[in-house]
Amino acid sequence: PMLVEFNQEQEDFIKSKEKKEMPTAPWTGFHNEEVLKDKILALSGDKRNFLREQPTGVNFDFEYSDIASHAEVLLDADPRLQKMRYELVPKKVNEDTFWSNYFYQVGLVKKSVEVSSSSWW
Repeated sequence: PMLVEFNQEQEDFIKSKEKKEMPTAPWTGFHNEEVLKDKILALSGDKRNFLREQPTGVNFDFEYSDIASHAEVLLDADPRLQKMRYELVPKKVNEDTFWSNYFYQVGLVKKSVEVSSSSWW
């Protein structure tokens, strides 16, 4: 009986971890979620957001494997992003550079929305 209980608890724990680690869009859970979503989706309309490298001296820590599942969510949510990826990878940039440049821009948008929503004027 104790072993059965232990196994059940272990299964429940694993299921709860799987649920928590579901990939989400970058705007999920933010105060101004709709504003942020619109601004992030607008990024896919400009090729420069994928081709332009981060400024020199900027320490943007990026690992594609860490964001791959979030990238899939974004590709599902944004047909223009799918099209842009099809047009640019690998002809103009590789997969890592495409996503690194894009998520750098996403980070800038998130910061700008946070700042503007915290402003009182």
